[in-house]
Amino acid sequence: MGRAEGTSDNGMMSAGEIAAHLLRCCSSLDQFDAYMFGSTLGGIGEDVDLLFVGPDGETLSQLKRELRVAGEFLPLHVVYMQPSEEQHADFVARQKCVPLRTLASSAPDLAPGPEEWPGSIEPTDPRAVGQATPANYLKRNGGRGKD
Repeated sequence: MGRAEGTSDNGMMSAGEIAAHLLRCCSSLDQFDAYMFGSTLGGIGEDVDLLFVGPDGETLSQLKRELRVAGEFLPLHVVYMQPSEEQHADFVARQKCVPLRTLASSAPDLAPGPEEWPGSIEPTDPRAVGQATPANYLKRNGGRGKD
């Protein structure tokens, strides 16, 4: 399985790089509170645990489509909740979730600027060359994606 461990220096995407990539590629994220949690935050993850809190219906369907494309080569494990569900479960606090925008800001060379939040840079855009895109992840990860 492709790991999402450490930083790009060791050939893997860091949590910040993954967050920046998702924010660039998923334009519907502006309708959700988006978080990462779990072992990836400590640099030891085999998968990337994500929480999206927001509406259901077509907006959620759109996010799922975008995540399918953006996460094609990443080992994503995704939890979707409506705001009332998250409040009842207190999931963000209990799981020590970190907002994707906070993580993306830790990768400033990869994080989109305010005019680019979220999803305005396509992986084929020249500005994405050398950045945390699925194609670059595969190059750094020896061609291995998710199992």
